[in-house]
Amino acid sequence: GSGVVLGAELRLGRTSPAELLQRIDRFEASRRTRQPTERSCGSVFRNPPGKFAGQLIEQAGLKGHRIGDAQISLLHGNYIVNRGTATARDILSLIKAVRERVLLDTDIFLETEVMLTGDWSTDGDPLDPDDTREEASRVTLKATPVTDAVRSPLGERNG
Repeated sequence: GSGVVLGAELRLGRTSPAELLQRIDRFEASRRTRQPTERSCGSVFRNPPGKFAGQLIEQAGLKGHRIGDAQISLLHGNYIVNRGTATARDILSLIKAVRERVLLDTDIFLETEVMLTGDWSTDGDPLDPDDTREEASRVTLKATPVTDAVRSPLGERNG
């Protein structure tokens, strides 16, 4: 269920800026060992109850699978990385392929965390599994390279 937080009580302690920066560095170093630093859209699928989406994708043998320049990360199965000039069509095709394979192998439907934005030139949602209309599965979009995809700012700090 969902709810609304009407109030909260926080207890904060004093810590030096140097200690905070050291703590940030430790978190970032730990993250770099588990998540790709290449351009990606972040975590693609929600974890199904009691499971990990990345693990299901890896067990399906899809780590490293590639469509165009969109690739399942070799470091973490729940990340799609841009190997250079991936288009939105490449990424969407890879999402659909992963979803289909995991569903066939495990009978688990992976829901996406990512949201589609922009002009998909379709009346349906290309990621909606209940939308079986041909227009929804045949996505027409402007083939814009996703070279400005969100990149994790690991190791980068303002100020």
